Amino acid sequence: MLNIGAKIKELRKERKMTLAQVAGDRITKGMLSLIENGKAQPSMESLQHIAKQLEIDVSELMQTENHKQMKELYRDVEIKRLALNKEHDDKKINEKVLELYNLIHPFYENGSLKG
Repeated sequence: MLNIGAKIKELRKERKMTLAQVAGDRITKGMLSLIENGKAQPSMESLQHIAKQLEIDVSELMQTENHKQMKELYRDVEIKRLALNKEHDDKKINEKVLELYNLIHPFYENGSLKG
């Protein structure tokens, strides 16, 4: 589930910014607090403002943890696939295929991989 408020709060704290700094002159500290605590949903305009204050793209606020995990998985699989393509020793090929299987299988089991 996407929790934009928690993501905003996490990024704000990482950057050591106050509610007032992120709220700026476009939204109130109270409204930002409600958003961060999941008690209010920001408008797209508010999201764009918050992203600008945090110096990130608004799409970063909309990414789910699963999305990030899948990007990392695809990157790792591609690295291992390239290494596998360069291998000529049968034993090492089998080891690399097993590594790929072990990398992908948990995502298959939990239903993250479809198709």
